[in-house]
This record gives sequence, C-alpha cells and structure tokens, in this order.
Amino acid sequence: MAFNCINLRWQEFSHLVNSDSVVEPVPREFSPTHSGIMLIVDASVLGADAGLGVVQSNVPVEEAITIQAFCSVLSVLQAEFEAILLCLELCAEMHLEVAVVHSDSAIVVKALQAKSLPYAWGSYPSFAKCLSLLNCFNGWSVVYVPRSDNSVVDQLAHLARVNRVCFLSVVREAAPLVAAI
Repeated sequence: MAFNCINLRWQEFSHLVNSDSVVEPVPREFSPTHSGIMLIVDASVLGADAGLGVVQSNVPVEEAITIQAFCSVLSVLQAEFEAILLCLELCAEMHLEVAVVHSDSAIVVKALQAKSLPYAWGSYPSFAKCLSLLNCFNGWSVVYVPRSDNSVVDQLAHLARVNRVCFLSVVREAAPLVAAI
C-alpha cells in the first residue's frame, strides 16, 4: 500500500516537472520604491524544523529588507511554499502593487505559474494560500533562480532554523549581527 502511494506521488510529481506548457508571467515595469518589490526566498529543512529566509534584491544592500522565520513543516516542498508565503505577506502588508519572487525550487515555481499542484501532496494548503495572496497584486512573477544565485538567502534560512528565530530587519540594522557571525 505504501509503495502504491509513493508511486502515485511520483507520477504526479513527474507530470508537474515535465510540464513545458507553463509560461512565466512577465513582470510589468515598475519603480521598486513605489509599486513593487523583488525578493529572493529559500527554506532550510531538517526533520520537521524549517528556517525561512527572504532578502530584497532590487535595492542597494544597505537598504535591503531581510526576514528570518522558523516554523514546523511536513516536507521541504511545504517549507518552500511557506517562504514564498512569508514574502507575499510582507508585500501585502506594504500595500505593493507588484511582487517579483525568486526561488531555487523549480517545482514550487512551476506549480505557482501553472496554478496547479496535486492535492495529495501535503503542501497543498500552503500552495493555496500563496495563490490567494498572489491575486492581491496587480502584477506578479515567480521566477526560478539557480541555487548558486541563492546562497545568501540559503544561509539566512539555515541560521533561522538553527537559531529558531523570527526577525524582520533592514540590512543596515542587522550588520553588527552579520559581522559577529
């Protein structure tokens, strides 16, 4: 029975990965300070513990917003959706018109672009929340970035998991902490 469940999930996963019909939404031109924000997200998972990291990337380093959060998850996929959800909540709180999110999870990016994820996967509730929040924006884009381009956020997420912290800051406020590490 467990083998059949695993096989079913593998088939669903394979279908999503091989989906070439997904076309990435093109972000509209915007002024980052007035109508949009560009964020890079990542998650670090060990067992059920997840650290989430978010870094703003379309401003000078000394003005970038960073977020670290800790939560419990059922899977790595759920953690990646939770990281995107965290940054979308920030964008909604800031009343932004456009959100551009970069993630190193190709599955999450394809699922959000296609607006489809098999319900049997345990991460569906987080996926549905992300889709709901994306509808709050006039324009949005979720873009895949290679893991090598995501190293700063990866480290931030790792530190959030290890230290079990939840923290929002501007980089200039966090500089002494970073220098101490």
